Amino acid sequence: MSVLRRIAGLALALILLAFLFSLSVADAKNEKKKFVPKTGEERQQLMLAPVEKRFVVTPNTKTEALERIGTIENAAFVVDGQGNFPPKSLLETLAKFEKPITLMLPLNFTEAHKRRLQVLNDNYDCSFLVTKDTLTPEVVNRMLGMGPRRKIVELSTSDLTTEVGKQLKALRQFDLHVSVPEGAEMTAEQVKFLDKLPGVKELVLPAGYPVKSLGLLKNMKQTKILLRSKGLGPERELVTAVNGLGKKMESGTIVRGLIKPDEIKNHILLDNLRVFVFYLEEWEVTDAFVTLMNSRGQ
Repeated sequence: MSVLRRIAGLALALILLAFLFSLSVADAKNEKKKFVPKTGEERQQLMLAPVEKRFVVTPNTKTEALERIGTIENAAFVVDGQGNFPPKSLLETLAKFEKPITLMLPLNFTEAHKRRLQVLNDNYDCSFLVTKDTLTPEVVNRMLGMGPRRKIVELSTSDLTTEVGKQLKALRQFDLHVSVPEGAEMTAEQVKFLDKLPGVKELVLPAGYPVKSLGLLKNMKQTKILLRSKGLGPERELVTAVNGLGKKMESGTIVRGLIKPDEIKNHILLDNLRVFVFYLEEWEVTDAFVTLMNSRGQ
């Protein structure tokens, strides 16, 4: 009888062990479905601290959010005055963080406006949104009046005309931020136009951009491709196509709001990821986001 009891006890123990093992396997399977930064195979991939992060902020951005951005490595502020010259109070707040600052300036700024910038101690670049109608010789002279600092000209591919090229050459030193409108695609003529211009070119491609058209960009010099994120991140097909352009083609993503920990895997698929651009708007900057952006694969 005692032998039978021992056998029954052993059988019960084995059943219990099997049950516990099945639970641990189920937990492991469920864990694999989640993306947990800095664990498993992905811990070596999450080296986000060296990546440039640009935060587009407005006069409505909360001071608490600005302060948290100030703790992020390789962060930079892009100040969108929403059509107006940035208020002095915002400039004073940003100056204390000692981060790179780019000011999106209206084309009609005056000398009185420029005096507000003294609080930045010359630590800023300038960005100008133009069209083929607004980029006039007068505007170019106003840009030149900002001194030797870096100037970024933002425009659409629909504004790449011969006259625009003439005015850009008069500006001499500048970088370009060129957006492709929704539903459009770049032409061989536009690529040739941009390749003749000096400076760095950033090409902003919309979600759904035709993959077949990306081949035109392969041999462009000093070019960075920025993919607009949609939903959980940039489209996988576009990411694969951009990676296929070679190691010399740098890339990045543009996000409205913040990247969540379970979304970052869709962004780091870019082989030559160099920059994130965040349109902050009214989103709060969380501690988890700051930790993610400062990750070093540890």
